Amino acid sequence: MVDEAVDARRTPAGRLEALDGYRAVAAVGVLVYHVAGTSGLLDPREPGGHLLDNLGNFGVAVFFLLSGFLLYRPFLDASVAATRSPAVGTFYLRRAVRIFPAYWIALLAW
Repeated sequence: MVDEAVDARRTPAGRLEALDGYRAVAAVGVLVYHVAGTSGLLDPREPGGHLLDNLGNFGVAVFFLLSGFLLYRPFLDASVAATRSPAVGTFYLRRAVRIFPAYWIALLAW
């Protein structure tokens, strides 16, 4: 019954919408950390300097946690259901199509 409730919250593509909020908080934390670092607000003598420094560390930790969970989940599902594991090559192809265009644009802009 619990599995049915979890499956009901998934989008047709298998994405867990419940994690979007965590991803947003982590992204904002990393963004604020980088902006604060560029502007010099990470100095411990500045008001909130320690808080801003910890916010960046929190954002990175949450991203690593979510990445590990989301990358492992399809393999766990396949193992529990005793079905075939997802194709790793497809994962790398989708990842390259998603990341490389932005990488080359950033590299050219730099």
